[in-house]
Amino acid sequence: MKIKNLGDFFYMVRFGLLTVSFPALFQGLWAGITAPFLEARYGKRSLRRMVHLPGGPGKVLSWERIDGGIQLEMEGGFKEIRFIEEDCIRVWFSRKKIEGQPPSFAVIKNEFPSVPLEFMEEGERLSFKSGSTILFVDKKTGLFSLKSPQGGTIFQESAMSYKGEGISSELFLDGRAQFYGLGEKASSLNHRGKQFRLWNTDPVTFDLGSDPLYSSIPFVLILKEGKFHGIFLDNASETFFDFRRDDSLSLGCAHGDFVCYLFLGSSGEEVLARYSELTGRPPLPPLWALGYHQSRWSYNSQEEVEKIGEEFRKRKIPCDAIHLDIDYMEGWRIFTWSKRRFPQPERLSQKMKEKGFKLVPNVDCGVKKDEKYWVFRDGVEKDVFLKTPEGKIYFGPVWPGYAAFPDFTESRARKWWKELNATLVEVGMAGVENDMDEPSVFGRGTLPSFLLHGNDGKPLFHEECHNAYGLLTARASWEAWRELKPNERPFVLTRSTYAGGQRYGATWTADNQSTWEHLWLSIPMCLNLAISGFSFVGVDVGGFARHATGELLTRWTQLGAFLPFFRNHCAKAMRRQEPWAFGQPYEDACRKAIELRYELLPYLYTAFFRCFQTGLPVIRPLIFHWPEIEEFENEDGEFLFGDSLLFAPVLEGKARKRRVSLPPGKWFDYFTGKPYPPGVSEMEVDLFSIPLFVKSGAIIPTWKVQQFVGEELPDEVVLRVYPGEGASFLYEDDGHSLDYLGGKYLLTQMVQRVNQGWEMEFKREGEGNLGARIFTFKVFGLKGKPQKVEVDGKEFLEWNFQGDILTFTIERPIEIKIFPGKDESQ
Repeated sequence: MKIKNLGDFFYMVRFGLLTVSFPALFQGLWAGITAPFLEARYGKRSLRRMVHLPGGPGKVLSWERIDGGIQLEMEGGFKEIRFIEEDCIRVWFSRKKIEGQPPSFAVIKNEFPSVPLEFMEEGERLSFKSGSTILFVDKKTGLFSLKSPQGGTIFQESAMSYKGEGISSELFLDGRAQFYGLGEKASSLNHRGKQFRLWNTDPVTFDLGSDPLYSSIPFVLILKEGKFHGIFLDNASETFFDFRRDDSLSLGCAHGDFVCYLFLGSSGEEVLARYSELTGRPPLPPLWALGYHQSRWSYNSQEEVEKIGEEFRKRKIPCDAIHLDIDYMEGWRIFTWSKRRFPQPERLSQKMKEKGFKLVPNVDCGVKKDEKYWVFRDGVEKDVFLKTPEGKIYFGPVWPGYAAFPDFTESRARKWWKELNATLVEVGMAGVENDMDEPSVFGRGTLPSFLLHGNDGKPLFHEECHNAYGLLTARASWEAWRELKPNERPFVLTRSTYAGGQRYGATWTADNQSTWEHLWLSIPMCLNLAISGFSFVGVDVGGFARHATGELLTRWTQLGAFLPFFRNHCAKAMRRQEPWAFGQPYEDACRKAIELRYELLPYLYTAFFRCFQTGLPVIRPLIFHWPEIEEFENEDGEFLFGDSLLFAPVLEGKARKRRVSLPPGKWFDYFTGKPYPPGVSEMEVDLFSIPLFVKSGAIIPTWKVQQFVGEELPDEVVLRVYPGEGASFLYEDDGHSLDYLGGKYLLTQMVQRVNQGWEMEFKREGEGNLGARIFTFKVFGLKGKPQKVEVDGKEFLEWNFQGDILTFTIERPIEIKIFPGKDESQ
């Protein structure tokens, strides 16, 4: 957090004194003082921001064709340029001879079909044509360019440079471009004109413009002339991206090989489908994990946790999960329970389960150095901790004081981690939250660059794989829970991650602040994570640091209800911010937002299934679907929630009006069915307002509001219908098992058509005995009472038209037709 004035200084001092123990505080100060000497002792490697410099791999000495492309031997290294798919090219540069597949923590697809190419040699230029793309390679420099059939430049490599152990490349785009993605960045949606460093860091709260942050996702979505392309720089060391020029970008890595994937799809959906095919798609989470989560650093006793649960049920505010932060442990020793404050964790989890709550404990990755502590002794015995080049275990200060850190690149460490997580399963925990896994080390930021990772026989310095540490932590946890509960979907939440980490659960934007600026900042941060492959993402609703107000908490709860991961969380030194913390009318307004989330769970769950199938993000910026509309290039105050809902949260204090920009087509108010034209509209708002719009032709599946997922098995789905042309989906399964991977689910496609009236057709695939049998239709947007309703070819008489809403209930239909009144049309 930036210290802007004396008040901020005293705020940070108070925050530190209330949250960090004195031993850990002094150890952190000492670690900061000694860090430069340690780095100098082992030979400090450059971790500074890289700049583009002349000088690089030199001339091409020889070249040879390979399947899908070309390999070059150069004066200073080796380069491979290869079509791995018709619309995806991999550029791999290494100082060592290139063989096999590039090493990666992110990529899971390494077998590709042979891509047919038309090859031609023209003087000093080689060309490869694949489908509608032509790749040119200069035989003297090894630089490439990608052209469209019309001759337009997609990417043109104008330089490749060295700096120390680092490699950078400059790509010319031949036209004004917009840049999105890069995962978690405290920035507006569009990154044009900015530069970023990717180096997983604990900034101890952050501000707009803070860089770097907790996670590093080196994937960029590029928009130029109405078409999307993508770039993924697969390197887990420090990387950088520079977008300060409109028609080009620079990117590079500090260590290791330069492995870059270029995605040539023309739409955002095509690019993300290919990227997520390469790095993996998010698994379907357990349905309860999509409900509301409540947390605080910390609920200090098992009695307090029970009391929080009682308040939710008494006040009829839905909630599925309560998180236990680090104070549940004995002296912040992971995988222990405080004998005084949490003496009976198994009894606690059972009591909370009876009330419909899941418990999710926080587990850091630092293991306290204490010979009397069984986890530490066991880790030393099994040789799982990171070491210096001399073979000594490294100890860095975190919450419990000096701690050792597991080497998750080693399979034996991941096996050991599974054994530890078994202790959480045994006492009834429902999942796990991995925190401080950048990893954070007090005083010096993170682990020293010179520590050695075993990497199962392929050793790496920490600086070479630093950005993957959080991903590897989450992977170890996810695999542990996957094995410990074989037919249950794991729930893992991680603060730090890397590309591909979407395969192992949820993430959040961590230690934000209770300000209106951070309320808005939640939107571009989550959207850029979503279009970087991380759909299961959220924020600390209400803000982690500083003090919330009733109005701010309300607006943040309304926003959180439309983020894929929905959790209220704040620090111990901050004002309480449970939904009832500020009294009325804020409690009622928060309840309304949370209830709406539970009403929309079938719709949200379907969006997650579609993401699992295709990689299409659950939340999306408007520019993702309407790239031709220039006004949407920088729109980060509203977004799409699934395929058909547009949400425009109120982001200002004491607001009485909200301007909304609606895309082309016809839109309806979700609650009233009032139609809105495309373009800018202004609506009046109050504290309870949730500006939510539905695309014409959409059918939104909803449920009766429950206090928790599974309170009762819904046998009825309410379909909110907004007439027009379009297709919608409803996905149903058991909500918790892995049976869906074997095809045990029911997917219903609902198609609307306007044809001498208005028709709905239902097509189903999957298990017929899954899902709700009864459908209640609520049809909005009709201008008058229908003349007739037909179901499956027969006239249906049991319908009601009141307040311009047509309502009827039937069992699973195949086809429905609604005929407007003689003088009416929809």
